[in-house]
Amino acid sequence: MRHGRKWLVLAAICGAALFVPFHFENDTLFYILLLDAGHLPGFFALTLFAHRFWPCDTPPCARRLRAASALTMFSVAVEIIQPLTGRSASTTDLINGIAGILLAFILLASADSKRRTAIRLMLIPLGAICLASAFLPAWHESAGMRWRMANFPLLADFETDAELRLWPASGDGTSADRSPAHPSHGQFSLQVKTAPSAIWPGVRLNAGGRDWSAYSTLAFDIWNDGPEFVITARVDDDFPHKEREDRFYRDLQLAAGWNRIRIPLSEIEPSPRARRLDLRAIRTVAFFIDAPKAAHTIHIDHVRLE
Repeated sequence: MRHGRKWLVLAAICGAALFVPFHFENDTLFYILLLDAGHLPGFFALTLFAHRFWPCDTPPCARRLRAASALTMFSVAVEIIQPLTGRSASTTDLINGIAGILLAFILLASADSKRRTAIRLMLIPLGAICLASAFLPAWHESAGMRWRMANFPLLADFETDAELRLWPASGDGTSADRSPAHPSHGQFSLQVKTAPSAIWPGVRLNAGGRDWSAYSTLAFDIWNDGPEFVITARVDDDFPHKEREDRFYRDLQLAAGWNRIRIPLSEIEPSPRARRLDLRAIRTVAFFIDAPKAAHTIHIDHVRLE
């Protein structure tokens, strides 16, 4: 088989990139969207490779048709096989892959056209539009990550929608939205509403593995709309396979109205049972209610390190 070694190397690369499961501890949705978008340039390059190193001699027109057809079938097969390997099928992946194949096919077909230069010039804005469309969801998702980098050691003040990407709600019936009610810093707070039927309802901050070791205190403000109840604060580092004993937990008695809470990092660090929590790689801060018997509404604001 002609170019057999090149095809074997490509098969190994594609197998690792397309069928090996990826696990992201931080900013999971961003990286998933980035991988989705990567199908467009990836299948564009694969089509050019298949055309250049087609394993048998064929005329140029037949070669590009076979290359594009083979890659189209391969892109469909990938989405069928991926769920069997721990990955997930994605229509977006398929659309981006086929878009990349079409762009490569047009580029290759232009070689036989008298208007080759004009076609290739037209491909530049078309390719740019396709790439922008593919990568735009990941760019939007990165807004929270960019906010986190620009504002650290402020962890949240909820003055922008970008922060909501860092604070997903958890538990059935739980909502987390910016609200002008009860801000302690700026003009907005995070309003969290929980339902009594939910399991561990609350919110969590994707802290991004940031280094807290230069600070001494985790501070935040919580407004409680109703009667006194208990909420739990949790902090995780990057320790793998965490059990409950590997995290920091503290139950907080929330009185009605404002609760100004400060937790020394000197209490957080030694909290795991058999090790010290790594303050240089904090991944998650969570607030949740254990088996709530009633609905609750709280407002969280001005989460920060001091």
